[in-house]
Amino acid sequence: MRKLSLVQWQLTEIHNGLDGRAYPLGSTPLTIGRSPACNIVVEGRYISRRHAEIQRQADGCVLTVHSANGVLLDGILANGHAALVLGAVIALPGRPDITWRVSDADATDTFGPGAGLLVIDAARHEAILGGHALVLRPKEFEALALLHRAGLAAVPKQDLVRALWPESADVPHDADLNTLITGLRRKLEAATPAGRRVAIVTASRYGYRLDMA
Repeated sequence: MRKLSLVQWQLTEIHNGLDGRAYPLGSTPLTIGRSPACNIVVEGRYISRRHAEIQRQADGCVLTVHSANGVLLDGILANGHAALVLGAVIALPGRPDITWRVSDADATDTFGPGAGLLVIDAARHEAILGGHALVLRPKEFEALALLHRAGLAAVPKQDLVRALWPESADVPHDADLNTLITGLRRKLEAATPAGRRVAIVTASRYGYRLDMA
């Protein structure tokens, strides 16, 4: 991957799975919140007037969370300060329909055309696809979250089995895993917005990975 100058970084808004406005990230803080004075104004019950800000520093970009309600950074609740990397996805509490992705202004889509389409909210145990919550059973959510964390990499079957059936990981669960993946594939296919793709691909004799576009 080529090394990027920080002046190329931007925050791309994703609304219901579709890319929208891009905000340059520079030395002046980019503010997010309910206040009309913020650079990005977002309404919501759990959103503070000055909820968070992003600022460029010498060695990267930093997210500063001012609200006690926190910010979801790649599906994990973040408070205080957090370093941002290209491809990071930010979401605000109570607004699953809109997210923001840290991206390269000079690239069409540095981390794949599906980035931001699927958001995993680990704190609420919720998966958002195209701005809508998926109805998943607990093991389906855990499997999807594990695949999502792996990005473009395939997850070995044994890793999925250990995560989903930790109490009996030494017992063969091939049939159980196949049934779970089949059901999850159907739910993803039914919920994926028209013209987009979110699919679980089989890595032959190895495991599974997410394919999004």
